[in-house]
Amino acid sequence: MKSVCFALIASTSCALASDATVPGQVTTPFPIVPWTNRLSGSIFDLQPDTTYEIELNLSDPDGGSSQKLVVARTRPVPTEATNARVTNAGPRGFKLHRFSQGDVVLHNTVVKAGDGLGNYTSEPFDHALFRNNLFVGGKASNATFGGYSPGRGRAVDVQQFGLHCSFDHNAYGTHGIPFEGKFRSWTFTKLPGTEFEPHGLQIHGDPIELFKKPMFPSDPSKTYGAPDLRPAALTSVLDIAAPIPNVNSIYSGDGPDLGAYESDQQLPVYGPRP
Repeated sequence: MKSVCFALIASTSCALASDATVPGQVTTPFPIVPWTNRLSGSIFDLQPDTTYEIELNLSDPDGGSSQKLVVARTRPVPTEATNARVTNAGPRGFKLHRFSQGDVVLHNTVVKAGDGLGNYTSEPFDHALFRNNLFVGGKASNATFGGYSPGRGRAVDVQQFGLHCSFDHNAYGTHGIPFEGKFRSWTFTKLPGTEFEPHGLQIHGDPIELFKKPMFPSDPSKTYGAPDLRPAALTSVLDIAAPIPNVNSIYSGDGPDLGAYESDQQLPVYGPRP
């Protein structure tokens, strides 16, 4: 168990266990939450999934003080979005809304009408990492979902995100319309790029032909049979994924494949098992 000294209003000393690490004493006035008559505040720079013994020291400038020892545990690191297959999605494959922070998006395959990777909120996400994904967009029907469109059919259309995001080593394609994508104000018609996707791959030709069972869900309002989105033999996404220890360390061929599947792996069983 680690310990931290947390002082409200006035500074104070804090005795710690010999093996404790201290993120730093906190000495600051905290506001009273309206209607509750309680103090509200935060402790920063704590380790995830760790139990802390927290010493709270309250000192009132008008006189009086109080001390309390509490035990709390921080949340674990969020689960990564890895090795997912997304087909026939509505407006978007990933919903990075409400100032989302720290999203890790690795080895996913998205095939959908509209934008392959699209995010349309005015609330920018940040600290996101995109690696080794395969995004395929294309022309959509006129269907909308709650008034929301799936996008115009770009490979990617992501304009509102923070300065700490990283997009690289992903592949993009469009089905049935000319190739185009957009990061922030940069509209592009070819890859690789410079600031975004310096090692990105533009899929030439029809990207649906990359897969063992080609299918494009042009109308998201309809039901389609299960696709096989494993890469077909001799396609451009084989063996070129960026190595990520403990994520894609097991592969066949000369390197891991882009997207959710290795070309020769068995398809997972979705839904009830036989």
